[in-house]
Amino acid sequence: LPPRFTPVAELPGDAYPFQGTADFKPPKTATDLIMLRAWYRTYAWQAFVALNWPLNSNATPRSSLASPGPPQWTSWRENYELYTDNSAYVPHWSNPRQLHQRARLPPVGRIPAADMRDRSIRLLFDTSQAADGTDTGPAHRTIWDQNGQKVFYEVVLNKDIFKLTAQHKLYTVAGQIEYFKKTHYGVFFSYGSCTEARQVGSIALKFAWKVLRDNDHPERYLTMSAWIPAADNVNWLRVRVGLVGMHITQKTLTSDSRWLWSTFEHIDNLRVDDAEVVNYAKAGKALKPSFTDPNCVTCAVNSASPRGADGRRRTQIHRTLAIPASVQRLNKNVRQALRNAAPDSPLQYYELIGIQFATNPQSQPTPASSGPPQSITNKAGGDPDPTYLTNATLETFLQQGNQRLENLRPDSPATRKDLLVFGTQSCMGCHVDAALAVENKQGEPQWVRGLGDFHFQFANALNKP
Repeated sequence: LPPRFTPVAELPGDAYPFQGTADFKPPKTATDLIMLRAWYRTYAWQAFVALNWPLNSNATPRSSLASPGPPQWTSWRENYELYTDNSAYVPHWSNPRQLHQRARLPPVGRIPAADMRDRSIRLLFDTSQAADGTDTGPAHRTIWDQNGQKVFYEVVLNKDIFKLTAQHKLYTVAGQIEYFKKTHYGVFFSYGSCTEARQVGSIALKFAWKVLRDNDHPERYLTMSAWIPAADNVNWLRVRVGLVGMHITQKTLTSDSRWLWSTFEHIDNLRVDDAEVVNYAKAGKALKPSFTDPNCVTCAVNSASPRGADGRRRTQIHRTLAIPASVQRLNKNVRQALRNAAPDSPLQYYELIGIQFATNPQSQPTPASSGPPQSITNKAGGDPDPTYLTNATLETFLQQGNQRLENLRPDSPATRKDLLVFGTQSCMGCHVDAALAVENKQGEPQWVRGLGDFHFQFANALNKP
């Protein structure tokens, strides 16, 4: 169990409480690996609670997790505040929140100014998941809950990431080109450390939100007010949303530039507890999974959602790789500790799916020419554990299972591209390809993989001066 729950200001800067890579010893035995996993999984829970710790009106942490208030991360900045369609806008951490008009969005001016200033109110419009080689368009990248409501996504950045990006104008293609000309290497974000002034380091968060309806149970969710585009795409709708998925990406000293990757989901996403179903039924209420219909055993899973008889789409999601038993035990213990510490906190209704970390920071990436399994399992280097990690609401369509090697390693030799292998997705293996724009010999922008410090957001840069 975490020794105690704390806000971000008191969160250790790293999961491994030693001097860094010099003292980090790769596991030599199965027992070593089990102990290392325990360190990181406990840290993932600490980070989840710290990031969702409630704030006072002056954006400082409240004294108790049980207190009301918006989560700590609402004092950070949304991704769209860096990457805009306004070529004259210069992002700064102290700027008031702005959502510049974008194509395919209702007029932004129809959102009340007071709500625009209030960062605890979400502005949600992105419904696209991460894509892969089998992507077939927007319909394949959107999921709907069992109420037929789209899921919305957003990315939030802490000050370390935001300020470095803004300082070097990496939110533009021209800024990225100039940065590479000066440095001759890729982006390098700050890292967290237990020993260096307890710095937390760079953190990026990604959220999945579902629109809550009358048949949902808001007391079981971390909920926020939000504005979403109306179906007519002319107006905005004020709704209440509930958190169903959350990625936490943190750069630390012992992760040796490969970051830590933890992911959480709501416990009701794919299953519900029978005892809780009975208790809700006694109160005249129904408790059902949000993203699967247990009565539809023939429904295609993790695929594009056809319209039902009522005209609505509903995505049938299946978790290809089960949550490890040891993680489930930790989840049970932490959720009980949360109930004891803050009985009314909705954080007790979330669960850790896993955390991926480098077990050997000195291990170099395995080239595609070496072939599987190492070309898949160690694509990014570091010998990550676990090999695969996906969130059912954030990476639904990456849970393919058996697939062509080319889907996981597009740069594989032509003679092996059609080899059938098993895989879902690796956080490190995917994000190692994060690119930055550089200038080629013809003086034109060219995206070069591996220069983005595992941070895909640079691809959102507008090609402006």
